[in-house]
Amino acid sequence: GDVRVMVATNAFGLGIDKPDIRFVLHTQLPPNLDAYYQEAGRAGRDGKASSCVLIYFYEDRRLRQFLQLGRYPAAEDVVAVLNALRSIDLQQGTEGSRVSAKVLAERLPIAKTKVQVAVHLLKQVGAVTQNRKRELRLIKPLDDADVRKLTDEYRDRDESDRSALESMEFYARTGYCRWKVLLEHFNESDSFERCGGCDNCVDPPSAQPLKAEYTTA
Repeated sequence: GDVRVMVATNAFGLGIDKPDIRFVLHTQLPPNLDAYYQEAGRAGRDGKASSCVLIYFYEDRRLRQFLQLGRYPAAEDVVAVLNALRSIDLQQGTEGSRVSAKVLAERLPIAKTKVQVAVHLLKQVGAVTQNRKRELRLIKPLDDADVRKLTDEYRDRDESDRSALESMEFYARTGYCRWKVLLEHFNESDSFERCGGCDNCVDPPSAQPLKAEYTTA
């Protein structure tokens, strides 16, 4: 209770269970409404009035899109990782040669995050192993058909992330009651149209949207 203000990452939504938090201020757009609700939901657990504020700029969407762009690997990225591991085997003249994840990422012209996810995917299907030194070894080659089958799931996740971001942005920009929007997202919508407590209920927005919008629920 001695610290009045804390700056935190989104891990705040998972690790804080303090009952008397009076406000949560988001300075960036969360990736989806589930994350926002979890993080904002740290406030007011003692049942007393609290403020949850989201500072939203349209440019925030670009940052989220950029982060999502490098998150999931395409089939071509996984094939590139496999080919790089095969190439290292040929160079060292030993099948199943080990290489660090860092060296592997440096050899490839794709984002490091994509390399990491591709390696994780290959480890899951037993095509690649990794020891305690984080050295990688190719133990089971995969053909293109196998790789595309593996990456179909990530393609679906990418589409889901895009849809979730659109819902988050709608919440930030909407003129409707924010509690109603949240409840509809979780399929728990009640019969009310306005909660009477969010910014859109207390002070309905004008017809002309502002460049920067400050939302509270």
